[in-house]
Amino acid sequence: MTCEYQTLFYTSIEFTNDGLFPHLILGHGILYYLYLGLIVLYSIIMSYFCIKHHQVVKTRSDKVQTIYLIQIMLIPLFSFIVYLSGITHGYDITAPSYILCATMLLICSLKYNFLNALRVAKDDVLDNLRDGILFINNDSELLFFNNKAAELFPGITASDYTPMLPIRCRLPLSQASLI
Repeated sequence: MTCEYQTLFYTSIEFTNDGLFPHLILGHGILYYLYLGLIVLYSIIMSYFCIKHHQVVKTRSDKVQTIYLIQIMLIPLFSFIVYLSGITHGYDITAPSYILCATMLLICSLKYNFLNALRVAKDDVLDNLRDGILFINNDSELLFFNNKAAELFPGITASDYTPMLPIRCRLPLSQASLI
C-alpha cells in the first residue's frame, strides 16, 4: 500500500463496511490530481486526433476501427468521472472499465484486424530489406518502393509517401527502362 508518512498520492487510506461491499476510502494527494489531469489531457488529445482521422479515412473498416478506438479511450475517462462525482459511493469503477477496454481491444484485434498489424509488419519487413524493391504496374506507375530502392534511385522519392499507403507517381522513362 503506502507509507503513513507519504501523502503525495493518497493522503489517507481507510476501510469501511458501509454500502453494498466493504471498500477503501482514499484521500487524494497532489500526485493523484496531477495523474487525473494527465488522464484527462491524454483523453482529449487522443480523441481529437481520432476524430480528425475518422474524418479523413475512406473505407468503412477504417471508420469502424476509429470509432472503436474512440470508445476504448473514452470509457475509462467516463468511469473515472463517474467515480469522482460520487455516484458510485466510493467504489472505484476505473479498474473494471480498463478490463472492459482491454477486452474490447482484444475482440477488435481478432475480429476486425484492428490496427492492421499484419500490414504494418509487412511494410516494416519490406522497408528493412537489403535489396531494393519497386512495385510497378503495366502503365509504368510506381505503386510501392522500399528504403533501399529510394537509395538506389534517388529520383523516385515522394514527399507524401507513407509506407502503409501505396503511392502513385510516374517513373522517368530512363529509370523505367532500367528495371
